[in-house]
Formats: sequence, structure tokens, C-alpha cells
Amino acid sequence: MGDEQLAQLWNDSMEGFQLSGKRHSKVAVLIISWVGCWDETGLFREAVDRLEGAFRNWYHYKVEKKQLHAMFPAQLQLSDLLQAFINSNKHDHTLLIIAYVGHGQNYAPDRLVFSAMSSQ
Repeated sequence: MGDEQLAQLWNDSMEGFQLSGKRHSKVAVLIISWVGCWDETGLFREAVDRLEGAFRNWYHYKVEKKQLHAMFPAQLQLSDLLQAFINSNKHDHTLLIIAYVGHGQNYAPDRLVFSAMSSQ
């Protein structure tokens, strides 16, 4: 399915929804992936590029791309990235979108573990 088809599906699915209360005055997107941990097909890199293109070019949102390093604890890196992203976009009525492109495992209902590589 191409980007234009995905955009049309999104627009169709959102038809009829109205925002109540105050509208978002700004939107900021953070795309998180791993340094150098792409699969041999390049699907992760393609996913990051397509997400960035959609948010930046179709919707004209501010987009930041950040990468995690496999040699450091992911949770600490994520905490730092998220805190910096929130602080740099702390405005009234700002919608923050966070997209993660990588592997992960759900070990328990309240425990998600991010990983640079597939466990399979």
C-alpha cells in the first residue's frame, strides 16, 4: 500500500470526528530508532524515512529523529530523550507524538522491553 493510499485511509477513518475543547496549536513528533541495528532488508530505515516524510511533508509537523545506542541501557536513554522532547515542546495545546521503530517484547502486562535486535 502506497503513502497516498495510507493517507486516504487515515482521512476516511477520521471523517466525522470533531475535537472537543481546545484544538492543538502545535504538533511535534519524535521518532526513536536504534543506531546501526537495521535489518538486512532495510525495512526499519524505510519505516523511519516514511514516518518522517508523512509527518513533515503531508502534515507539516515539526519532526525530530533520535537514535538509541545498543551499548547503553535503553531505559535511561529513552527517559533522557523523552524528557528533552517534552521540555523543548512545552507549550499550551501542543500534541506530542512519539513513534518507536525497533524491536520490543512484552514480558508482562506492565513491562515492555525495547531491543536493538529481534529475539528470534
